[in-house]
Amino acid sequence: MIHKLLPKLLIAHCSLPIAPFVMFFIITTIPIPVLASEKLASEAQIFVQMGHSGSVLSVIFSPDGQYVLSGGKDKILILWEASTGREIRKFEGHTNNDINSVAFSPNGRTLASGSRDKTIILWDIETGNAIKILKGHIASVRSVAFSPDGKVLASGSWDKTIILWDVAAGNVIKILKGHDDYIDSVVFSPDGRSIASGGQDKTIRLWEVSTGKELRKFEGHNGHVKSVAFSHDGKILASGIDKTIILWDIETGNVIKTFKEHTDIVSSVAFSPDGKVLASGSFDKTVILWNIEMGTAIKILNKHTDYISSVDFSPDGRTLASGGFDDTIILWNTATGSAIKTLKGYAFYAKSIAFSRDGKILASESYDTIILWDVATGSAIKTLKGHNEWVSAIAFGHDGRTLASGGWDNTIILWDVAAGSVIKTLKGHTSWVKSIAFSPDGKTLVSVGQDNAIILWDTATGSAIKTLKGHWVKSVAFSPDGRSIASGGDYNITLWDITTWNVTKTFTGHTDWVVPVAFSPDGKTLASGSVDKTVILWDVATGSALKTLIGHHSNVVTVAFSPDGKTLASGSVDKTVILWDVATGSAIKTLKGHNDILLSVAFSPDGRFLVSGSGDGTSRCWDINTGREIAQFISFRDAEWIVITPEGYYNSSLNGDKLLNVRIGNNVYGMDHYRSEFYNPQIVETALKLGDTQKAISEVIGKQKPNR
Repeated sequence: MIHKLLPKLLIAHCSLPIAPFVMFFIITTIPIPVLASEKLASEAQIFVQMGHSGSVLSVIFSPDGQYVLSGGKDKILILWEASTGREIRKFEGHTNNDINSVAFSPNGRTLASGSRDKTIILWDIETGNAIKILKGHIASVRSVAFSPDGKVLASGSWDKTIILWDVAAGNVIKILKGHDDYIDSVVFSPDGRSIASGGQDKTIRLWEVSTGKELRKFEGHNGHVKSVAFSHDGKILASGIDKTIILWDIETGNVIKTFKEHTDIVSSVAFSPDGKVLASGSFDKTVILWNIEMGTAIKILNKHTDYISSVDFSPDGRTLASGGFDDTIILWNTATGSAIKTLKGYAFYAKSIAFSRDGKILASESYDTIILWDVATGSAIKTLKGHNEWVSAIAFGHDGRTLASGGWDNTIILWDVAAGSVIKTLKGHTSWVKSIAFSPDGKTLVSVGQDNAIILWDTATGSAIKTLKGHWVKSVAFSPDGRSIASGGDYNITLWDITTWNVTKTFTGHTDWVVPVAFSPDGKTLASGSVDKTVILWDVATGSALKTLIGHHSNVVTVAFSPDGKTLASGSVDKTVILWDVATGSAIKTLKGHNDILLSVAFSPDGRFLVSGSGDGTSRCWDINTGREIAQFISFRDAEWIVITPEGYYNSSLNGDKLLNVRIGNNVYGMDHYRSEFYNPQIVETALKLGDTQKAISEVIGKQKPNR
């Protein structure tokens, strides 16, 4: 998430773009561009490099080779600096997860992206703003390509059509029809006169741009044609899928060569600028560089850990970019075959968060690790490692001395919080653990797994007391009196009596899968969130629906009551948190800022703050009264961490700030030159104390900053 820099006395720092203000200038020797004007200063931003939080589906170099652009399953395009591997800017605007294809205009100023949301968006590379949204397809847009003169954009879709667009006007020029199945790839010939397309009808078709006529049909593949590419002289067409690559003579339509080395689907092909080498990426997790003349594999590049979706050469041919389902882009030296850089983020999903009973400690997870944060100071105090795979759920015991964590390794670990050591490991689930909750007295723990088993555990002995099965289960919650367990799953919520193990009530009303459930502090109300985009408040005594809360635009995946029971927080796949008035059922505030789905929400015990965890890797602390973000808690893959305010002031581990980027325009710099200015743990601590970053800055620095 981008954080705005505030000016102090160094001229390399600035305010929010929406509220620029007077800069103070002094002489400085910082070896980075001097911000010589308020306008330029207002464009500087500081942010944590988060990378993609989903599979990378498309990569391409800019025409000058300075940048790499990627699109992924997280609805986001990212612009990267090729030389440093630093993330420069994110482009957000698509409404469906999959950005299937990205392209640079020939002058490098405009970007295009095609998405599963059926649209193409044209972007301004300098501002990150959407210029135009092109609507015309009735199914997923799988491929986009600019003409060599940049005046026309071609898009191929699963609606079996290719649309030619006037880039300047945003209008449809022509619609090309002929494929009998989904189209996965389109590309212009180097002279711009022709377009080649590949589809799931196992054919490649050559089209005349000026007339829209089909010139030729190439047949010979035994499966879907996933990718097509022209050689730079326009004489050869390469296509790939069914584990093979075929080179076609454009003039005759004959097969020139067939390359067979991959052991799975060939997803992407690209010619080197000199036309001597072909690169292919495959679902077998490899990239192969081929000698075109000899028809032999020169190098096999192995470093991706999942399917490879896209490959592209730099303009000078010295570097190859590959994007994969492992959420990364790898830059390769084409001469040696060695990996130069991996473009990625450094934080994992914040899937689960929990406050200790006294509110002094916040627990969050980062892959196989749990981080314990001192809420008062905004610093990490302990790192708990014991799971062999992702940690999927965490919960504090009533006394705050014990923490439970469930993982993808099918286990639950009970931790001594003070010592940071493992008390017991509970084994019984046959699949990953989805949800856990302590009883109010802390003597028992309930868990639910992907195996749909609800297990009640004795926390003293670590033994399973009872295993319940009855429906597909996503989450569980203990009632405040400890007598009942609520489980959410299928379209219903089930209430279990833990003394008799009988089902006492079934709450029916959702029209799709129930995901989270939570009891109000007095136990009289139950809240449930669903894939049907609603939250329902239930009367526990009668089993009747009290209110249906409508406001989210996608699945509701997490809910939590405030300590006084007057407010409910719900988090959704739509990236927002909504605060609801429980008495009236009306929305109080919508908290926006996350770049990915919400996965968890938790109120501080005093009710002043809400912390939300997201697929964007951040746990964000919000002031309940104002709805303003106070700070982000972020832990990284290598146990480094950072807590950062929206203004860019931060506290971090020794090397945590090495993962911060400072962007001025489309130039990006490390934080090392700015550390003395923005590394300020006192501001972070004061902001968490006051619940107001502006007041904290004023108090610590002694100078009031303008309100946002």
